[in-house]
Amino acid sequence: MRMSKKTRKIIAITVAVTMVLAVVVSGVFLMCGENVNANPTAQEQAELDAIRNQITGAQGGLGGAQQMRTLNLPEMNRRNSAVTESDARLAIIQGRLDELRAELAVLEIELIEAQRQSDEYEEDFNERIRIMIESGPATYWQAFLNSDSFSDFIRRMNTIRTIAEYDEYVLGTLRALEQQIIDATVVIEEKEAEELELLAEEEAARVELVAAQTEFQEFMRELEADIAAYQRVYDEARRAEGALIREIQDRLTREGDDSTFIGGTFAWPVPGHRIGSGAGSRFGMRIHPITGRNTMHTGIDIPAPTGTNIVAANGGTVVFSGWNGGYGNCIIIDHGGGYSTLYGHNSVNLVSAGDVVVRGQVIGRVGSTGNSTGPHLHFEVRRNATPIDPMPFF
Repeated sequence: MRMSKKTRKIIAITVAVTMVLAVVVSGVFLMCGENVNANPTAQEQAELDAIRNQITGAQGGLGGAQQMRTLNLPEMNRRNSAVTESDARLAIIQGRLDELRAELAVLEIELIEAQRQSDEYEEDFNERIRIMIESGPATYWQAFLNSDSFSDFIRRMNTIRTIAEYDEYVLGTLRALEQQIIDATVVIEEKEAEELELLAEEEAARVELVAAQTEFQEFMRELEADIAAYQRVYDEARRAEGALIREIQDRLTREGDDSTFIGGTFAWPVPGHRIGSGAGSRFGMRIHPITGRNTMHTGIDIPAPTGTNIVAANGGTVVFSGWNGGYGNCIIIDHGGGYSTLYGHNSVNLVSAGDVVVRGQVIGRVGSTGNSTGPHLHFEVRRNATPIDPMPFF
């Protein structure tokens, strides 16, 4: 299916407008720090919603373009195969032509040799005939005089006749050989003409196949360009979203929080599932499972099947719910007194920024979004936006 010029124009406009919006929004984020609130301001929330709309649009366009690519790949492969098969047929035809031409070359040499032998023998034969003609009756007279008897004369005459007959036989055989070679040459030349006709037809068909292949390759290149453009819009929107998240977190850290920490023991965020057995699942330095570098692990990892319930560790207000870079789908809950909890890599977020939640309330589902090697919950406790070990809170 070929994308129309109108569709490509719409994509180009969408890409341009969205990237401009992302730049404008990034500039607006820098002014959000003036709002003194523990939760996102209305302006911040509006900007978050706008970015998420951009992300949704880019995801839709990207998914559509990728689906179109997937649907058209078999046709692209078919056209490539058609050209490859045509090349194979051309090679076979050319191979047959080469064999025929080799046979013609051999026949040409054989014909030349047969003609040479025939010409030589005919020349000798003609010479003998000439001598016999010039000698005339004397030849037969001489044969009679040189004979010891009449029977010897008959024998001598039979010899002369046999030689003449043999000359005629050999000469006839050589002439027949020449004709056979000529006939074989004609047959091969006819075959060569047929193969040349097939070659011309196949070459013409291949030209059409290559033209169709080239046109489709151009379409696929345009599709790849559309996918790359959507990906850039998507990535830019994600970066803009991350910038706003950091801005909100930085503002909360700078302003501080005069509210009182709700306190109490935290509820385990993934009921029925324990922290990962490896040392890398706990808070502290570890070898990062993706980068392979020794880095700080700012929370704990709790493996569980995708879709498992995630509950709020304590009561509070949701200050963020959305995509957060390497955290993937992420939720941040403010518990007062500068304390907050973060829930990362979720498959689904079930709460929105501004929602008030209670301890043990289901807020999302376990997933493997963002930088993740498998379904699990990455859980953090933060004090004044700085991650601390979550385990003492349970």
